Amino acid sequence: MKRLCIIMVILLLSGCNATEQGEKSSKEVEKTPSTETKTIGNLKEGYTFDEFMEDQEVSIKGTDIPYRVEEEFTDQSIALEGKAQLARYYNYGFNKLEGSHFVIKVTKKDELDWYVYLPREEYPDLFEALKKGPVDVYATVSIPKEYFETGQGHLSMVEEILFKQSDVEEKPLDDELADYMKKHSVELTARDILYDLKGMSDRPFALSGNAQLVTYRYASAYKDLEPTHFVLSVRDTVNSEEQLWRIVFDRVKYKELYEQALGGMVHVNVTAKVEEERFTEYAGTNAVGQDVEFEPLERYADTSMEGQSYMEENGLSFIGREVLYDPISYKEEPFFVEGTAEMDPYATASGEYEDLQGTHFRIDIVEDPYGKQYVDYPRALEGWTLYLDRQKYGHIYEKLSQEKYLDVMVTSRIPRDRYKMGQGGVALVENVVIK
Repeated sequence: MKRLCIIMVILLLSGCNATEQGEKSSKEVEKTPSTETKTIGNLKEGYTFDEFMEDQEVSIKGTDIPYRVEEEFTDQSIALEGKAQLARYYNYGFNKLEGSHFVIKVTKKDELDWYVYLPREEYPDLFEALKKGPVDVYATVSIPKEYFETGQGHLSMVEEILFKQSDVEEKPLDDELADYMKKHSVELTARDILYDLKGMSDRPFALSGNAQLVTYRYASAYKDLEPTHFVLSVRDTVNSEEQLWRIVFDRVKYKELYEQALGGMVHVNVTAKVEEERFTEYAGTNAVGQDVEFEPLERYADTSMEGQSYMEENGLSFIGREVLYDPISYKEEPFFVEGTAEMDPYATASGEYEDLQGTHFRIDIVEDPYGKQYVDYPRALEGWTLYLDRQKYGHIYEKLSQEKYLDVMVTSRIPRDRYKMGQGGVALVENVVIK
């Protein structure tokens, strides 16, 4: 019994001592927070670029390769040093790698930029670090002869890479977007999926920004939906590097949004997803809209008084903007276009209008929809490619041959047999008047 009491006292004292030590340790942490900067990566402090090159047995630096002589250095190891950030430059011989590789842009002051392609499965830690922000890198890369195309610039495949990143606090979400995500139970933003569209496909994400209608020239992966859906180009306010998304919306379900966007820019909060079945290499940032909140911004300019008179005199009911974003509903319907025409005498007829090459000439009318209004919004400028009969409109051809621009009012029509989904604003001219 006496022995049992002694053991209990020892245990109690030990417990009290452990508690005191725990409290002391906790207080010490509170009083003396660490100010040491942590690093993410495998590039050690004090390790120089010259040492890296020596260890990798590489003698050629990226700075040794001028622009447009890359072919002379194919299949050779090249050393790069600089600041790396994620990019989406899938181009030239590397344009089919999006599903399997991510891209980094390596920059250094007063030097040419390099784009480096890395297999996703081999560099997950670097990819996650880059999603937080830029990292410092030493890398050896090569320009594979099998991927090289003339004019591609400094594009390369990784061989070895070391990186270092100080702790970076991710930029907090905009309050508006954060509230929208909470309200609609969305966990991902556009930036979360931007650099791995295939791997993150079919997962809903949120996007906030100013939006405008565009044609399916900008959303080719979804062009078969043109009869039933419209496209909004949304400029992402969260990500400053890759801002533009093309989101397709059901015309019936989102009729009010379409009508507002037809009249001017709108601000939107969107839930969308990249459909896995529609993902294609180099298709770009296209997605289908699942939910949206919106508010109108400044309105587009109205048809001019002169244009309104022309429409009345010629019995026209539709303007080009209405037809441009819903062409299937207006096939064979005459419509009005006004603006500044420009002619490239060397331009050739293409697509469904290719047979007109010998009998027609082409003009392009691209106008800022805000007209003379000043609006501080970046925006896409789209317009019409119009074909005119050379014999009937020879005087227009002669004028545009001598003058760069010509202000005109036009009656146009999209022939049923020349309409093709995704072709954008292409039509025939039935009448034209010089303003």
